[in-house]
Amino acid sequence: TPIPYATYLAKVGVTYSTEKVAGNVFLKGQSPYITENQETKEIIIIPNIELNDFYTNLGLKGSDILVSINDKNYSLENIYDMISDSEKWKENDSISVKIKREGKEQIIKGKVKLPYEEKDSFIATDATKTALKEAWLKG
Repeated sequence: TPIPYATYLAKVGVTYSTEKVAGNVFLKGQSPYITENQETKEIIIIPNIELNDFYTNLGLKGSDILVSINDKNYSLENIYDMISDSEKWKENDSISVKIKREGKEQIIKGKVKLPYEEKDSFIATDATKTALKEAWLKG
């Protein structure tokens, strides 16, 4: 018989809910928005897919080649640096993206707009039950 965790947690003011959390700008689950050209080592926005808010807000398009972000050059050699750097971005941070589109370099300046995803989680919703929750946690 499964344990009814939701019932017990509700007694201490914690309920099961969904909340919006910021996602990764380069991945949606396991599906990437970027790929690479193995020969040139360039990072390319995957063409013919629906892009998230980060890309559409800046006017980036499929097949654009990402050259640099905030004056830091990226390629296949340091693609993981780009992904980890992006995790530090906050909503509405200023951003400058240098791309190559149809062979011409251009710089796009704008604000970071993070993609948000629904995530299931337990959230403290009833502050009046905080004392009981603390007593349970202390044992």
